[in-house]
Amino acid sequence: MDLVDTNIFLEILFQQNKSPDCEHYLRTHYGKLYFSTFSLHSIGVLLFKKKQVALFDKFLKDFPPGTLMLPISNNGYSQLSSVQSKYNLDYDDSFQFQVASENNLRLVTMDMDFKKTVSDIQVMFL
Repeated sequence: MDLVDTNIFLEILFQQNKSPDCEHYLRTHYGKLYFSTFSLHSIGVLLFKKKQVALFDKFLKDFPPGTLMLPISNNGYSQLSSVQSKYNLDYDDSFQFQVASENNLRLVTMDMDFKKTVSDIQVMFL
């Protein structure tokens, strides 16, 4: 089971270079995907800021079936500063790491900052 990082969805939404790879990954993993609450909030903040509310609505409508949204645990928040210190990650990456770690999920991302975490969580780079 995989936790899909925010950048996978943004790549598709903005039709960037790796969009076909990201779309293929999502299509071939339906029903086996997780998504953090932070990712949904991040995408919403970005699209609303860019005045692309209709794209946010389309994103929600087209969301891969069977994908479950996961929050960080209440205790997980207190771990974020330790994660940041250990791996030198920013807040959003620390959050994703914590969700993946708490739920024993592989993190699927394009963010090379996660190379520093492979000793503690599984990471798949697209």
